[in-house]
Amino acid sequence: MGYFDEFQRAGGNTGGERYFDEFKNQPPQDSSLLDKAKGFLNSIDDAYEEGRAARKAQWEKTKANVWNTLSDYASNAGQAIENYGNEIAAAGERAFAAYKNGDSINMEDPTQGYESENYNRAKMNVYNELVGKPAGYTAITPGMPGIVRMAGGALAVPTLVDSTMQAYDQNIANDDGTPVISTAKGALLDPVINPIKEAVTNPGEYVQSLVDNPLEAWDKVFLPGAIIHGAAKGIKKATPKSISEPIREHITEPFNEHVIDPVKSGLANAKGRFFDSFKRGGETGFDDLARDTEMGTQAFRETNLPPEYGETGDIKTDVYNRLRQNGFTDSEAAGITGNIAQESMFDTEALSKDGYNSHGLVQWTGDRKAHLEQFARENGLDPKDWRTQVDFISEEMNTTERAAFEALRKNPNITPEEAAHIVREQYERPDPAVANDAYRQQVAREVYDGRNIRPMQNSLNDFAEDVKQAAPEEANLNFMKDSMKDITPEELSNRIKDGTIPKEVFRTYDEAEYNAFKDLPEKQKFKYASDQTIALKDGVHDPMGDVVKVIFDDSNQKAIDDVTNAFVSGHDAHATLSDRRAFATGLIKDTIERPDVILRQKNGRKMYSSYWRGGDNMLHQVIVSMDKADHGKIISSNVAADGPRHRGNAMRRFVYNTKNADSILYVDDSIMGKIRARQSGDPLQASGDRVSPRDPSLHPSGNSIVAEEAGKVKLPGDERSFMARPVEEAAGNDLTTWQGETISRKQILDDVNSIFGATIKKGRVGKKGTSGWYNPKTDVIRTRTFGDPRTVMHELGHYVDARFKFSNRPGFDTEFSNVIHKRFGNAYNKGGIKTIRKEGIAEFFHDYVTSRKKAAAEFPTFYKEFKQILEGDKDLHAAVDKLSYVGHQWYAQPVWERMKGSVSFGSKENLLQKTLKFFKDSKEVARKVYHEPYTTMVDELHPLEELIGEVEKRTGRKLRIEENAFKQAWLARGWAGKAEALLQHGDKRLGVKAFKDVIRQIPENRFEDFSTYLTALRELDMNKWNEVLPLGEEPLITRFTKAECFEAIKHYEKSPVFKKAAAEVHKYSDTLLHLAVEGGMLTARAAADMKAKYPHYVPFFREFYEAAEAQRNGTGKGFANVGAVTKKMRGSTLDVVDPLEGIIRNTFSIMSAIERNKVGQSIVKLANVDGMGALIEKVSGAAKVTDHSFSVWKNGKKVVYNTTPELYQAFKMLNPEGANMFTKLLSYPAKWLRAGATLGPEFILRNPVRDMISATIYSKHGFIPVVDTLKGLGLYLQKGNTYWEYMRSGASQANLVSLDRNYLSGQMRDLLQRPSVKKMITTNPIEVLRGLSEATEMATRLAEFHNVRKGYTGIGNRLFSRKRNPGSIQEAALESRDVTLDFSRIGSHTKSLNKTIAFFNAAIQGTDKMFREWKANPLDMTVKTAMWITLPSVLLWELNKDDPRYQELPQWQKDIFWIIPTKDTLIKIPKPFELGILFGTVPERMLQWDYDKKRKQKGVGFKGLAGSVLDSMAPSFLPTALVPAIEAVTNHSIFMGRDIVPQSQQNTIPELQYGPYTSAVGRKIGETFGVSPRKIDNTIRGYGGSLAGLGLTLTDQMVGLDETRPAKRISEMPGIRGFTATPYSSSESVQEVYDAYDRQLKLFNAGRELHRRMDGFDPREFEQMKNAVKAFQNINLAKKAVMKSNLSSEAKRKRLDEIQMSQVRIARKALGKGDIK
Repeated sequence: MGYFDEFQRAGGNTGGERYFDEFKNQPPQDSSLLDKAKGFLNSIDDAYEEGRAARKAQWEKTKANVWNTLSDYASNAGQAIENYGNEIAAAGERAFAAYKNGDSINMEDPTQGYESENYNRAKMNVYNELVGKPAGYTAITPGMPGIVRMAGGALAVPTLVDSTMQAYDQNIANDDGTPVISTAKGALLDPVINPIKEAVTNPGEYVQSLVDNPLEAWDKVFLPGAIIHGAAKGIKKATPKSISEPIREHITEPFNEHVIDPVKSGLANAKGRFFDSFKRGGETGFDDLARDTEMGTQAFRETNLPPEYGETGDIKTDVYNRLRQNGFTDSEAAGITGNIAQESMFDTEALSKDGYNSHGLVQWTGDRKAHLEQFARENGLDPKDWRTQVDFISEEMNTTERAAFEALRKNPNITPEEAAHIVREQYERPDPAVANDAYRQQVAREVYDGRNIRPMQNSLNDFAEDVKQAAPEEANLNFMKDSMKDITPEELSNRIKDGTIPKEVFRTYDEAEYNAFKDLPEKQKFKYASDQTIALKDGVHDPMGDVVKVIFDDSNQKAIDDVTNAFVSGHDAHATLSDRRAFATGLIKDTIERPDVILRQKNGRKMYSSYWRGGDNMLHQVIVSMDKADHGKIISSNVAADGPRHRGNAMRRFVYNTKNADSILYVDDSIMGKIRARQSGDPLQASGDRVSPRDPSLHPSGNSIVAEEAGKVKLPGDERSFMARPVEEAAGNDLTTWQGETISRKQILDDVNSIFGATIKKGRVGKKGTSGWYNPKTDVIRTRTFGDPRTVMHELGHYVDARFKFSNRPGFDTEFSNVIHKRFGNAYNKGGIKTIRKEGIAEFFHDYVTSRKKAAAEFPTFYKEFKQILEGDKDLHAAVDKLSYVGHQWYAQPVWERMKGSVSFGSKENLLQKTLKFFKDSKEVARKVYHEPYTTMVDELHPLEELIGEVEKRTGRKLRIEENAFKQAWLARGWAGKAEALLQHGDKRLGVKAFKDVIRQIPENRFEDFSTYLTALRELDMNKWNEVLPLGEEPLITRFTKAECFEAIKHYEKSPVFKKAAAEVHKYSDTLLHLAVEGGMLTARAAADMKAKYPHYVPFFREFYEAAEAQRNGTGKGFANVGAVTKKMRGSTLDVVDPLEGIIRNTFSIMSAIERNKVGQSIVKLANVDGMGALIEKVSGAAKVTDHSFSVWKNGKKVVYNTTPELYQAFKMLNPEGANMFTKLLSYPAKWLRAGATLGPEFILRNPVRDMISATIYSKHGFIPVVDTLKGLGLYLQKGNTYWEYMRSGASQANLVSLDRNYLSGQMRDLLQRPSVKKMITTNPIEVLRGLSEATEMATRLAEFHNVRKGYTGIGNRLFSRKRNPGSIQEAALESRDVTLDFSRIGSHTKSLNKTIAFFNAAIQGTDKMFREWKANPLDMTVKTAMWITLPSVLLWELNKDDPRYQELPQWQKDIFWIIPTKDTLIKIPKPFELGILFGTVPERMLQWDYDKKRKQKGVGFKGLAGSVLDSMAPSFLPTALVPAIEAVTNHSIFMGRDIVPQSQQNTIPELQYGPYTSAVGRKIGETFGVSPRKIDNTIRGYGGSLAGLGLTLTDQMVGLDETRPAKRISEMPGIRGFTATPYSSSESVQEVYDAYDRQLKLFNAGRELHRRMDGFDPREFEQMKNAVKAFQNINLAKKAVMKSNLSSEAKRKRLDEIQMSQVRIARKALGKGDIK
């Protein structure tokens, strides 16, 4: 047998090949059978007594714990009530004291205004204890009725918000660097993770804690379950169907079928067997309980119970309504109801007599009947209840009968009859001969039409009614009803056609005007149409509040003519001008503002239609795009008119277009009134309310009060009680009488903003002596002093006038002029009558809302006009009245109340009011829930992205990349590449040589002399300046005289190359000046003066440019307040830094400043967009942090702008995180690991493979794997024009290796030290590796850059088409940065985390990139991932599934690599991280699980998959510095998921815990300090990555250890091993044996202590694994013997391979796997 003799079992003489002949130890023989029986009976008796005592003790303990918990709750509630009572009493005492002192108090609420700061806290605590917490626990309790849980959840919301805000405030107080993350973790993650962690790590203690106190189930079971359930539902709803459907089909359903359902079934059977054990012939008390239950159930069935809430009592109606509530459309619900009528006549216990025993509403049978019963059982429902059966229909339609549901959904306009037929055919599937379709369809139509149907009522309708009853004047429930749903396009077209809508309703056009227009020359007609078209550029508001406009470049006459041609001639290039089309351009505005109908066409566009009566009736239609890219753009203006041969043509077209519309969006009130009158039976009467056009000046928009933040005027949002009736009535017809409400200045400003949408800011009013001003361009009102009501109301008058054009009305000039001259003298005379008119309107508005009597006296004529305007616009009337109340009350209140109103006492809103107010503002919710976390965690530039989105929405067009500040800021991250390009390649455009080429003329040993020569020239300039010093200037401090400078210059110019090189150096410096001028940071005049003053300038101590070197990641100090590039020259006696080094340093500094300022310039251009003043506004004065103002350089001068706090932070790149000493210390290990991982041979070779697969999927420009990777590598090595174009474009610094790289130091070393390749390898190998890593990372990006510049628009275009669309340099730069991962993107609050956790940001960016691409291109991503990820994974799995070499690979390798088998080894191809796990590994695991199941073999299944997905898609929050230490303490590798020291060595002394390939360093340290060498190696690699591993290998070679250890194959050498796996070297089966033995051993020991058999313990498996582990111990002894032998390296390797194979065979045999051939 040879060396296998060593493997014999301890204590036996059986050969190794017979280890498993016996697995069961024979028990020792007792002396007699009687003794054995006696002992057995005694043990039963003892166990019974012990069990009874234990149960009693447990019951007492449980009872005491439950009582204590309830007592604590009652105590807490009592304490909260007591504290609140104390607060009320204290407030009352303070109020009484004030009353005695003569102060007035509110007698209805005497404590108002006298509460302490703890009052609201105490009040909220009472709510939390008495309402919030019990309601919350009720909401998460399983089995509770849905309406109860809903109500409980609603009542618990304030408590949840309160606790979250308290936690957030505490995190702020604790100086938590990431308070948002910490709060979210505490509120959402900890309640889930902690209980699960406890259950997994200590299951026994976890269960015992629930037994000890069952009330803990709410915190440990129900709460985590509710959170997980809610999160799953949210994710499900947010997931696009293109993603969710494949997941459901291929993952969820198989998992439920093969895992969840069997588990549930097993539990149900176990539960049944458990309770059956108590029913033994009436011997227990449970029999009576069972009988009572049956009687109760029967009694319940026989009682006529009232219907549930919202039901009618009519079964047909209620079934129909419940189906609608479950999500079916009306037609679908009717179709199903019709089928139920035929199948069962709504009898839930109907039983067929066809031999199949079909049962229930839809006659379920077989498996479907069993599933119904299972559905009822799992949800605690009665299977015979009609509601249960209707809900199960919905369940089937969403799962097993999905095909029927999808068939119903194919036709969005399906009729009830069609739905009934589909349900019968695809869901019921009866014998067609007896189907009786006619009856099914008859009932479907009846229930759909409402015959015998009562209206469906639900909680939402009832809630609406409650609100209406509570506050009928204030309730605005339009959101609950869409009146346009009352009529279909077909019905409306019929009403138009049959005369229900009389023609008199429609307007008339001016025939005389049209006839005169026809006689005009064609040129004048075109000019008229062009003017009308241009007028539409600013947009028109339709009745629904949407803005519709013509989009074109108004500076381009050809663009204007093209749009006009389309309107007057149609889109046919050969068509001629049409008189009617040209005339109709003047009707476009009216048709949009006041259309007869607005239709949604089937292509998604809007159609505005207006029918005009005249000699030839005319239908005018305006088509508007609703696409995201050009939302609101007018596409065409069409006319259909009657003619001599086509009478009625316009009406026929109107009917036809209406009938064929997809839906109706709007119908004019006069038309809708006629339809309703017809429906209600009212007689039809002609109406002339639309005969004459209304005055458009009164109605600049269909809903003039509704607008966005910088739009028009807003509807009153939160009316107080006085808005329930007219303001005069509310004030008792005397607005000057104080109503007792304190009005504050803040309240006035808030009301102005909420009612009118006006933005009011303080300061920066410009002219001295001006109190305030309104900027119509930015829509911002500014006041010199905060909240001055006098100024605010006056400027608000201008604001309102800008919208409603009151000042355009003639006839009031005398009245306005008299008032303005009376109040302001001749101050406004220079502006003429227009200015006086505008100021008159502003003064009138101020008077009207603050002193209405004064307004009537001073402006009697316009006062009457204004009242008529308000009568015609109820929304404006309500808004002005509300503001009038506040304005009058401000002046009417006593002076002490006004004084009180100027003091901020904090918000009086309770938490519930704050919560409702928060969720009312959808934009604020989106900002807090999505935008802020995204900015914090993912991209600090996200606020800029939001800003650009808002601009594009308002302008109605996509900004070009040159205009897009967000994209410019993104590109600015690559500023260092521009500096490097200038230094290394020069600038041909400016005719300047590369600085590298300039100084290469200088011999390396003369660098110091050349720098001294440059210094002498500069000193000479300074001396010359002092000779001609202008009056008043101080002389420069020089270190050498003019003569000394001349002497030095003469000495160094003996070298002929010095003078020429110096001239080129000075030209290079002049180029930097020129770039500063181009960037707006310096005027051309200033640059010329500086060149004349210092012709030989070189930097001394960086005096020339701003010292802004520091920022390696391109963020600098942000894009605002960039420092000046010049400093005043003073001179110095200090030594200077090498001028050549200074030039390099200043190249980086000035390029950083210029690029950042360019971004700032693109940002502030947005201030010129109408309505953006609330976000960015140009102001006067200096930039201040206090009001979030910032400066940008333009033409050498600082220009100041004001913005919001959020944008200010983004512009300046303000990072609230602090880098404390602890963070700095933890950052070093993260840097080491990043460097070690990215500079190791495996990463350098594997990364381009992973990148090229990702790029193939993400690329929009036809990236071809391998081909483009090699092309990109060639472009990098050649460093030709494409490479330098790439560097200058802003595309650089996107690589992972760039994160910790100091580009400035690298350039100084390359340019000034000129290291050779040989010298670099010997003196700085790290930099060589860094260059190699950068080359492989940049290859992919360079290739994509080249593809964009070539004009490829996709793989199909590249391979099969000659059409090209070359992108700009900036477009190519952005695409190349984003083709894989841009590692320069980072969240505003995650910089410290990324410093301390090696790949924190990389994980976030990878996941974000994947989600961004799926969101933007779901179909494209689906196809590409299937082709490049899923298909290879499935094919390779099929190839490998029966190969034991593949089976024995560690699971973590199979998860992250594709495995290709060869004869002697396995090839590993790295999968892309996120995409590979989700779309490669998950399908592999599913296939393997199904394959193992079919072979009845226990496999790994889905074990560890969730962790792999999480590791791939979410960052670790564990600092890198701690990971190796934690792994060493726990002896567990987090990455590989297995022990560091194998179980076979865990019982040996630490210093002997090493293997064949443990490093010499590890062994030596272990021997010296008595620690495990394996753990030492793991720690070194944990801090240094694969580069550290390479260092250990080289050390082993140096000390000769390789000569004594087993030989390595070529495939195991560094670099190569990144793509290969040695079969069986690290066996998965061996690890499984160890894991199984460890698990069974723990269960065995636990059972021995508890005197019972533990669940999961298998004696046979335990014996098998124990014997296998014993064999492993002998095998490990054999391995050590081989290692210590004097065999050659090759012989050792061969012997160890044989031993390893025997161990693998033993493991596989123990696990029941097939043998290895």
